[in-house]
Amino acid sequence: MTERRIDWLIAAALFVASTLYRIPFRSEQIFHGDSYGLAAGVMYTLTAHPPGFIGYCALVRLAYLLAGDVNLAFVIVNVLSTGIATALTYFLGRHMFGRAEGVIAAILYATSLDTSYFAEVALSYAAEGAFATAAGLTAWMSVKHRSFRWLLAHSAILAIGGSVRQTTLAFLFPLWVYVVWRSVPRWRERIAAAAVLVVIVWSWSVPNARRLAKYWEQGRDVGYLESVYSLQVAMKQYYDSSSFGKVEYKAEAPRLHWPLVELGVALWNKIDPPSPDARIEIRTASASNALRMIRYQTAKLLLYATLAMGLATLFVLGALVRRVRVRIDLERRLVLLLWIVPAAAFFAFNHLGAWGYLLIFLAALAVIAARAIAMMRARVLVTAVIAIVNMAAFLFMRPLPDTSDRNRVINVAVLQYGAPAIRMHYARSRAKAFTSDPRQLNVDCVTDECLERQLPKDFQLPEGIEPVKPITTSN
Repeated sequence: MTERRIDWLIAAALFVASTLYRIPFRSEQIFHGDSYGLAAGVMYTLTAHPPGFIGYCALVRLAYLLAGDVNLAFVIVNVLSTGIATALTYFLGRHMFGRAEGVIAAILYATSLDTSYFAEVALSYAAEGAFATAAGLTAWMSVKHRSFRWLLAHSAILAIGGSVRQTTLAFLFPLWVYVVWRSVPRWRERIAAAAVLVVIVWSWSVPNARRLAKYWEQGRDVGYLESVYSLQVAMKQYYDSSSFGKVEYKAEAPRLHWPLVELGVALWNKIDPPSPDARIEIRTASASNALRMIRYQTAKLLLYATLAMGLATLFVLGALVRRVRVRIDLERRLVLLLWIVPAAAFFAFNHLGAWGYLLIFLAALAVIAARAIAMMRARVLVTAVIAIVNMAAFLFMRPLPDTSDRNRVINVAVLQYGAPAIRMHYARSRAKAFTSDPRQLNVDCVTDECLERQLPKDFQLPEGIEPVKPITTSN
């Protein structure tokens, strides 16, 4: 049997195992706040809230047409995405280091608490993990083989991935620049790769922007960038998001949501004070609040990266020591760092919401850990222990009763990300955890029939808009 066939058989086995493992723990209904907007995109508008996620909504709509149940459609896309990402992680480790590293990395990815949870619920992070992993793999193949074909594939995957979650395109763009420069020497080839990227991004970004304007801006004369600014960079807040633990709610007011932006604005205000009619978030920008928020975001990033990697975190840290680092040459290190650092820096200095965000570079962390583990004699035992601990955490970790502020903080931070919480339809965020109704999705409308009636009202969609009907129910 050829080496190539062996690799494809291993990847196929990992895909099947990763996919089958998740089926018993799938969610039965939507219960996250963002899932409600995504459901509107699937059933009605083909986009969710800004920045739109048109590619993800299209994938889930296709599954919905076939499956006939909107939550099941989300689960199908996410479970398959995670299985594909697992197989791609194997190929990444295999081509970057060796077969042992590929298998170990794939196991770490498949059993991560991060992938185990977000594969089962109606959110878009699992699909981003698949496209980001595919982009990382094709990036390395482009650099390794100095291949124009792989460069075109990398450019296309990155561009399509941006339609699923725009963060894929934004955070992996520095990697793309390096890959373009490193893979091919001729400018006409570099220009061709750029053209592929631009054409594909243009093909989805134009309808994405038009649908946002039509359905989500409700007739307001607001441009795409202004829409993103008002929802992401500056937003109305009613609690101090820079504090640890329990939050105290107060009057809602617009604040800069990205601390690095707030820090820059606050420092500029010292040089050139804002006019009295400037936006309120500009006038109230605070350097001290921005620094507190950066501290909080960094701590949150480190916590969730540790949870995502489990005991393998020790081996990611171990890869920083010289004995391991010298076996990861400069070219491999640059690809991995350009994959990880832009997103991680943004999460630390600007915004990190649900920790599903980390799926954008989880495969890279898994490969780094796998490289360190593969150098050990007991690598099989170590990998098995890490996988078993990861799976046990997902299977048995459950939320504490919401009877104290301490319990609610622990639930929000960690304990809601296991299979028991999925069965309980339990989802909490700090924005609502300490209110009288702590649910993220504080509505009971979760069946397809109810969603068809309620979504147009709740999102003020145009009168007479009709939902997409699954093939099984079409006339």
